[in-house]
Amino acid sequence: MTVQSGPALHSWEGHDQDIIVVPSFGCLDQRELAKVDGICHYEERMLNVLFSLRYSETRVVFITSEPLDPDIIQYYKSLMPKVTDFDRRLLLLNCLDSSRRSLSTKILERPRLIQRIKDFIRPVKAFLTCFTGSEGEEEIARQLGCKYVSAKEDIVRYGTKAGSREAFAECCIPHPQGVTESFSASELAEKIAALLKQDHKLRKMVVKLNEGFAGMGNALLDLTSISTDERQKIPKAKLTGRVVTCLEKMEFCAKSETWLGYSQQIRRMGAIAEEYIECSPGRITSPSVQVVVRDQRSEVISTHEQLLEGQTYVGCITPCNAAYRAELMEYGSRLGEFLADKGMMDHFSIDFLAVQDELDPTKYLLTALEINLRRGGTTHPQLTTRVLCNAELDPDEGVLKNAIGERKVYVATDHMLSDSFKGLTPRDLLEIMKMNNLSFSHETQTGAVFHMIGCLSQYGQTGVTCIANTIEDAEQMMIDIRQLLLAESMRYPKSSMIPPTLHNSEVKKELYGDNAARAQRREDLEVQQANAFELDPLGLISITVGAPTELADIRMLVLCCVHGNEVPGLRAINNLLHRGELQRWAKSCMAKNSQLRLMIANPKATVLGKRCVEHNLNRIMPEGKGRYSLEAMREAYGYEGERAFAVATAIRKSTHLLDIHSASSPAPVHLFPGRTKGSKELALQCPAGFLVSEICYFTSRPGTTIGLADEVGVVAIGAEVGQHNDTASVKAAEDLIKGFLNAVHNIPVPADAKRAPPTELTCVGVEIVKKGFSFVKPIMPFQFITGGTKVAEDDEGDIIIKKDAFIALPTTLPVVGEEAFFYCEAAPSHSRSPSIGSD
Repeated sequence: MTVQSGPALHSWEGHDQDIIVVPSFGCLDQRELAKVDGICHYEERMLNVLFSLRYSETRVVFITSEPLDPDIIQYYKSLMPKVTDFDRRLLLLNCLDSSRRSLSTKILERPRLIQRIKDFIRPVKAFLTCFTGSEGEEEIARQLGCKYVSAKEDIVRYGTKAGSREAFAECCIPHPQGVTESFSASELAEKIAALLKQDHKLRKMVVKLNEGFAGMGNALLDLTSISTDERQKIPKAKLTGRVVTCLEKMEFCAKSETWLGYSQQIRRMGAIAEEYIECSPGRITSPSVQVVVRDQRSEVISTHEQLLEGQTYVGCITPCNAAYRAELMEYGSRLGEFLADKGMMDHFSIDFLAVQDELDPTKYLLTALEINLRRGGTTHPQLTTRVLCNAELDPDEGVLKNAIGERKVYVATDHMLSDSFKGLTPRDLLEIMKMNNLSFSHETQTGAVFHMIGCLSQYGQTGVTCIANTIEDAEQMMIDIRQLLLAESMRYPKSSMIPPTLHNSEVKKELYGDNAARAQRREDLEVQQANAFELDPLGLISITVGAPTELADIRMLVLCCVHGNEVPGLRAINNLLHRGELQRWAKSCMAKNSQLRLMIANPKATVLGKRCVEHNLNRIMPEGKGRYSLEAMREAYGYEGERAFAVATAIRKSTHLLDIHSASSPAPVHLFPGRTKGSKELALQCPAGFLVSEICYFTSRPGTTIGLADEVGVVAIGAEVGQHNDTASVKAAEDLIKGFLNAVHNIPVPADAKRAPPTELTCVGVEIVKKGFSFVKPIMPFQFITGGTKVAEDDEGDIIIKKDAFIALPTTLPVVGEEAFFYCEAAPSHSRSPSIGSD
């Protein structure tokens, strides 16, 4: 048995052969499949097999539960413009059966349908392939007299969670410590208790149903309530009881799941538990390797970085990180040999975790999690890219290259998802893509290829593979497609018999309850036009106007509500929208190849009227130019981690930033420019009373929006526009936004609107709130205090100003560990500057 590194193994899908496609879920449990929205449309993921019709003698039979929309088939036909007699060599059949039973069962109940297949194929040149195999698919192949290409019943076990661990052990592939499969909650708890007796530091485990699909059979088991002392001293029987209690409180990946239903599934299919690997944010990724096996030969055909929401797969990027790509391919080859010897036929993939070494960031520890003994979410984008780009995997570099040696990459998802997309038909989608030149181009071998198109109208979900020459281009293409679909879905307003209830308390509970995935989808909402819209923390929280991203040389971002109780910026934006001023700016932006994005940074805190939910959003921005992960941010900071990820992503894509804040007490408008070249110059052109340099670098903790902007070279200004609920602060924010837009575009201020430039100060220090802090007398913002003056006290003693200074941002709501006030000096061009008050 040999391991092949060339192109021969995957070329079976082509040439002079007849391919019968049964995109069934065979051995997968129907209750688990029911947890996946739009599961009936997952049959469409195998439509890429139609690309085999590029070979003039090949025939394809494609069977589905329900009829496919003809526009979907025409779309795949359009991707092969040079193919002749496409329709003659394609036989589409369906069972007209939407019941929750396997497709193979439906086919076997229809002998006339099987006879139609027999009449169309050449049995000696035919084979049957499926999503995942079972006895049903094998029986269909037997009745057709053709070859069966999939995992046969005797090796299907290696595709279960327990079987995966067995295969890893036999192949010496590292995998988490855990327990063998159990068929009752008590048995599982007993095995976990035995493990706790051995490992007193084990904090969390992942419980996995043996036949779970798409991560929906997983649950997070928190064992931190069982102390080390208890693990050592209490009897095993009592420890088992404690584990059962923890099992009943698990966090399920499927939000509709309950302990009662889950425990019944354990009895039906069994479950395993393994250590949940934890590490600091940003140091963990989830790569996978894909392998194909034919005739006792295996070939590694791709590597990916998986995109996850929690433990649920939503997409992938190819190739994976070069730091562990070769090791990942080696493990894939090793397991390919093992399964080939067992008689495996077809594609499979292996999911891993990669944890970065704390001491040496160039090194990663790979840990295998499970084998997907089927065509998974990474199969169809890989096959699509290979075919459309005529690309092969370079075994030395582990990257796809086309015929002239150009590197090809892609970003793919099955979850291009929004409620706004509901109602879009396949024809609508394809027309939108064609009008906006985002369809795949054979000339450049770049562009978007869609799948699961039939899922869009009912579920608001589709899949897309964005093919490009660089990962950055592919990621940007994905973002552009999402923004375009959101804009187009709102082009024609939808009517409804149900009155809006956005401000109903039950709606708030639904939006901000435990369903984080739904909340994240809602919060990611963006549109490409501002007409008739307003920013609303319960609805639309991001609006983009002006030139498309790919054409915009200037990309301005205006942030509001980084702290949820600071709303003047939000009110100012909506006032400008209602008066049509920003819409007029949109036309100006288009002419100037610039773009303006308006964004509510912390919508949940805004709804609650609180500064933050749990974490100060302006102290957790992921600074630095390296990659950072939504998963890591969410794990570290919860909801605010998700928002920090979204805001940081927006900042990184901008050229200019204005971050609008307000204060708990009256204050003049004052600006905090970043260090990026041009920031101070821009601030000096904006309407304000004071300009304070360097203040962002004296905060109690790093992680500010301005600090991040400086890291990535974005021209940035932070602003305080006055008191939170003062109408004058809203007017000041309006003037600031307009001044910012004018200054960025070098538009001169009319003579009658000119103001004196802001007074320049430089921050030179900060006083941090300690226990017992209080001011000894009221301090006004920017009040000048002479050296030696006592201004406050805390449990450690008096707080005395050491030398003459202006006091900036004196707090009225002291929080231990945060800033009490900042010390500022006049900039070199100013002496003792005007102030609101003095001592």
